[in-house]
Amino acid sequence: MNLFRAYYLLGGVVLFLVSCNRSVHAPKQQARMEEQDPVIAYVGNEPIRRSEFLFVYEKNLTQDDSAYTEQSLRDYLDLYIKFKLKVLYAREQGVDTTAQFLQEFETYKEQLAKPYLKDNRTIDSLAKQAYERMKTEVSASHILVAVAEDASPQDTMRAYERIQQIRQEVVNGADFGVLARRYSDDPSAKTNRGYLGYFTALQMVYPFENMAYETPVGEVSPIFRTKYGYHILKVHDKRPNSGKVQVAHIMLRVPKGITEKDSVALRNKIWDIYRRLQKGESWESLCRQYSEDQNTKSKGGELPPFTVGTTLPEFEAVAFALKKPGDISEPFLTPYGWHIVKLIKRQELEPYEEIEELIKRHVARDSRSKVSQEALLRRLKSENRLKVSEKAKRQLWAYADSTLLQARWAPALPEKLLSEVLIAFEHPQVQEKALLSVKDFVEYVQRVQVPQNHTTPHAYLDALFERYVDEQALAFEKAHLSEKYPEYRHLLREYREGMMLFHVMTEKVWTRAIEDTAGARRFFEAHRERYQYPQRVHALIISSQNKKDLQRAVALLQENNGRYAVVNPYVIDYPKGETSFARSHLMKIDQLVSLLLEDEAMKIEIAGYQEKQEPEGTSKSRIEALVQYLKQRGVSSTQIVQKDYMHYRNSRKVELSVFSTSPQALKNLIDGIEVREGAFEADKEPVLKQVELRSGDYTFSKDGKHFFVRIIKVEPARLKEYNEARGEVINDYQKFLEEEWVKELKERYPVRIVQENLLSLVKK
Repeated sequence: MNLFRAYYLLGGVVLFLVSCNRSVHAPKQQARMEEQDPVIAYVGNEPIRRSEFLFVYEKNLTQDDSAYTEQSLRDYLDLYIKFKLKVLYAREQGVDTTAQFLQEFETYKEQLAKPYLKDNRTIDSLAKQAYERMKTEVSASHILVAVAEDASPQDTMRAYERIQQIRQEVVNGADFGVLARRYSDDPSAKTNRGYLGYFTALQMVYPFENMAYETPVGEVSPIFRTKYGYHILKVHDKRPNSGKVQVAHIMLRVPKGITEKDSVALRNKIWDIYRRLQKGESWESLCRQYSEDQNTKSKGGELPPFTVGTTLPEFEAVAFALKKPGDISEPFLTPYGWHIVKLIKRQELEPYEEIEELIKRHVARDSRSKVSQEALLRRLKSENRLKVSEKAKRQLWAYADSTLLQARWAPALPEKLLSEVLIAFEHPQVQEKALLSVKDFVEYVQRVQVPQNHTTPHAYLDALFERYVDEQALAFEKAHLSEKYPEYRHLLREYREGMMLFHVMTEKVWTRAIEDTAGARRFFEAHRERYQYPQRVHALIISSQNKKDLQRAVALLQENNGRYAVVNPYVIDYPKGETSFARSHLMKIDQLVSLLLEDEAMKIEIAGYQEKQEPEGTSKSRIEALVQYLKQRGVSSTQIVQKDYMHYRNSRKVELSVFSTSPQALKNLIDGIEVREGAFEADKEPVLKQVELRSGDYTFSKDGKHFFVRIIKVEPARLKEYNEARGEVINDYQKFLEEEWVKELKERYPVRIVQENLLSLVKK
């Protein structure tokens, strides 16, 4: 039998692929392929086979009624032929041979391969186990004796003996919390006595979770090991899952080093806010005014939903104690500051089907992934018929010596041993082998060896060999994914051709349409009637379900002349003659800065004052110092309004007032209103059909909703100028260039449809 050998690099290792010479059977294989996968069409000399066409056709089906009708098939084939014409052109231009293209394609290839390099059965099992555990929450404490994963046998034994002694003390009746504070290497145990609170599945490393769920309530676990070291844990309680809660909070931060006087003042302030809430004041208003959580205060203090074990235990305990939506807690203290919490909603644990994919993603990236990876490798070694030459391995292991532990192993091996096959992979579906020699493995060891202190040469070589076999099992599988999985092969081609298409479309159509301004203008002039504005109304529309809220909004709109206060003015008092503001004001100033950076429509007015006895220009210097600080923090000069009142009021202060110039700010000042502004098409905006289309203010009610409309101006229908229509023109010009290019490509690469094979796909 005539054999050939192909060599190619994969993962830095030469694989020797041995297979039968297929040229002997080529005519029969070609005939069988034509029968099993006939050609639907030719683009130039390139065939489009049924499997390729059906893959993309079925993937893009949108209307089941028209699926597999002759018209539907012909329409999609026409689109696909245009696609293939461009891809063929790209291939002729060598687009897919550049270093940049190949590098990018390899990245895509790695991503596409990931779903095929998982043990889905094990992942399914682990996900279902996690969900069953999520139905129960565990309250536990633990003690940790830290020891590195690669620690020496002596250090490992010392750590084990230490945890063993601690456990014995617990068994003999010692208090677990006292021992945790005294002995545990978990730093938090000094303050929490090892107590972890309640937690559920997917919140701890997998070995810890296993032991927590396997240990009965009131008992102490056996000793177990994680990547952090040796543990014991005591289970205090197990309860049904509490679900999720979503809460809002008002928070006052406790600065580091706060004085006792300021601490009392802060406590009094949070209790004052609580009393105002009890009297019926608006949560949203007080939150916006006082909360120092900048990320949530503008949203009523709302936090994302959370489960037990995912936030501070003090915060969690109060949040889960609230029973009914709308319930408000008393003020309480956490390491972050004082809080008042309001319950928004409770949510039970979702059905498995709703969170299955989320759990599987978590399983794939936490410590459980090792379990599924081991299962995958076992399957691949079995499927791909791993064979290890024990004879060659035994001979090679005889050369393992102390130089291996020093990362200097370079054995002088006989040539015959070097050429011996050490491991082999073969998959019956593709009839190909990968033969890896002793020399391949030795070169691998020389690349990856690192000094070792706590093992023997043979044990280290065993570990490296196991790692090598695992890597090669994955490498062999990756090399044959296209042959084993048709869907992967189609996806790979789709991505490759999609990348090629993007490159040539950028060059031939998209960039050209943008850069060819003269051509775009000619196209515009030739088709100018396409580009016109309908009648447009420049208007402000405010609406609300509550008539009084709308009236308040309109009053603010009319009273404030386009200036809407966002927060109460902040006053900085100065010692006599002083122009620099005290550092104690930085926190509040930075809060105002955050508002300004979030919205360019926000402005800040800095109003400066001085006493008559102070030097001339003192108030101006106070303003300038604040302006300089604001600019350093990124505030635009266009957002800063300076007002120097000098001796007016005869005081030593600066007032900082943040306001917005946009009517959109009304939404933050009054709950439950909607604000829209802009140029509306008169015949497409239902609200405008209720008012006269002329400048003025209008109010009306319809279907239980109340509206205020301010029409600023009415613009009649007209043709657009080029600059106004440029986006639409460029888009249409791109389509024109593409159509002209496709005509050229069809002349260059003749298209032929095999009608009988296309019609054989018709089902309706």
